Amino acid sequence: MSSEESGVKKETEIGLLLHAIIFGYQKAVDSVLGAGAAVLVPHAVDGIIRLYEKGGFELAISENIEETIAHFNKKVKELGFAEEVVFKEEEKGKFLFEVKQCAYVDPTHALISPKIAICPIAFLAAAILQKATNKQAVISFSEFIKGGTKTYITLK
Repeated sequence: MSSEESGVKKETEIGLLLHAIIFGYQKAVDSVLGAGAAVLVPHAVDGIIRLYEKGGFELAISENIEETIAHFNKKVKELGFAEEVVFKEEEKGKFLFEVKQCAYVDPTHALISPKIAICPIAFLAAAILQKATNKQAVISFSEFIKGGTKTYITLK
């Protein structure tokens, strides 16, 4: 069934496909490398930044974190990824990133077992923070909650 037949927006269908690829890959890497898989996360964030730059896209609109976060939240809503994303700086350089009413909760979150994965939108959020601040973003595993995720991102 095509996205037009199911009534699903093409952006949502693409996002679902990307979630499936990323979560499937994370699960495979975790099953092979175990805890050692965490060393790959900073390289993934760097890769996201390089791909965006090569593609001519603006990852961080300014060095002002608040402006960049507001722009990111607007884009997430426009693309239909989620109703809202929230960044809370809980302590200097440590952010709680929350995705609320994620469009991909069903079925992808139910299929993630064990819940050792990083939300793909959190990967993008980390890349945006890293680009805006020129500090390395370190991502914790996401907590899969009703309607979305919570992920800690620390700038080093």
